[in-house]
Amino acid sequence: SLASTRSTGYALIRNRINPGVTAVGRAFRDGLGRVIGAVTVAAVNRRMGPEPLRRAQSDLLSATASLEATLRSHHWPMHSD
Repeated sequence: SLASTRSTGYALIRNRINPGVTAVGRAFRDGLGRVIGAVTVAAVNRRMGPEPLRRAQSDLLSATASLEATLRSHHWPMHSD
């Protein structure tokens, strides 16, 4: 649920889009704190038990932190429509 995703920082789905597949994802934000994308890891259910899921969540946290640091450090040109 959205409330669970907000409280944990991760979205988790099992068997909802593709039967037999578990996916976990985490959003990343730009320098202004706006969500601009997400990173997701998916695997067949039998490969996404509790320990692999914890590892995936840890890896996602590292990946999104790295993306956010890169986005914050870059000076993007301003443009208007």
